[in-house]
This record gives sequence, C-alpha cells and structure tokens, in this order.
Amino acid sequence: FISRLQRMLADKGRSEELAEQFTHHRTSSSSHSHSSSSIGIRALVLTTGTWPLPPPDAISCPDPLRRSMDAFSRFYESKYRGRRLSWHIGLSRGEVRAYMDKTYDLQMTVTQLATLLVFNSVTSAPISELGNRTGLEMQILLPVVASLVKAKLLLVNDESNGNTQRAVRLKSQEDSTQHPNPTGEVQAETADDGGGEA
Repeated sequence: FISRLQRMLADKGRSEELAEQFTHHRTSSSSHSHSSSSIGIRALVLTTGTWPLPPPDAISCPDPLRRSMDAFSRFYESKYRGRRLSWHIGLSRGEVRAYMDKTYDLQMTVTQLATLLVFNSVTSAPISELGNRTGLEMQILLPVVASLVKAKLLLVNDESNGNTQRAVRLKSQEDSTQHPNPTGEVQAETADDGGGEA
C-alpha cells in the first residue's frame, strides 16, 4: 500500500511539473495563438495500475477542447517516447466563463460543457439534435440536459413533446433575472482533465 501511495504522490508531482512545462510551451510557441477557440488544459497524467480508474470512455468532447488535448498529447509524446495517453473524458471538469448580463464563472463536466457550447450557434434545439451535435448517447445526454435544466441554465420549450423531440433553449433575460441568463456566448476558459494515463 505504501509503495502505491508513493507512486500516486509521484504522479501528482510529475503532473504539476508537466502542466507548468506545457503552459510555458504553449505561451512561448509561436505556432500556437491563444484565441477564443483555444482552451487552457491542465491534465493529470496518472500511471496505469496505480490509480483505480475506470476504462477510458468513448465520450465525445467539444472541438476546442479536442484541439487542446491533441496539443498536450503531442507535447507529452515529444517528452516521453513510447508512452501512450488514454483520456478519461468522463472524469473531466471545466471552468466556463459565460458572458451574460454580467460574467459568470461556472464549473461543470465536459459533457455539460459540450451541451452548452451547442448554444453558441443556435438558440433552441431538440434533445435529439443535441445528441447529434455533441456525439453523446441519449442515456448520457438526458441526465446532462436534466442537470442544466435543474440549474436553470436551460429551459424546456413547452410546445415540444416526447423526450428526445423536446426542445431546450438557453434561459434569457426575459425569462427571469433571478438566475444567470446565458444569452450571450458560452466560452470555455480552462478545462481540468481527469487525466491521461501513461
């Protein structure tokens, strides 16, 4: 048990060093321009067999996050030849900056983030369309949408019917001013990833 704990602590220390090196690499790299489509990422690189992790999942993630993950993977592979990363998207969380009547910083899962990012291009969407756009299966997507409705970030359109045909929309200022009203753009500022495995 003690040797396993030592390996876990070593992984955490290496992850912190890697995160600092990656941040420095991204800021000093002339080929990477930090734009609104870029998401900061802080990955935990955990050794397989040391941590009680579930198998990697097949959850799709938003394109801006995917680009940042790919950049981290390239950085990691350049430092450690022969090691492979397995991303655990289901264990990930992100901090999102939502621009509304004022700015709100929200913490959410990557699946919630992917769902909200759809509303940067549409104002209302049937749940089935959210599934198509996010790549999430209905058994994963329905609880995600329910959590966003419960948090009053999304509202269910009354005129829609059926679970997957029911449309949801972002809450607007006209709906209420008691809760944050994401009528503007939802932009992911940072994403903390549940980690890759080395």
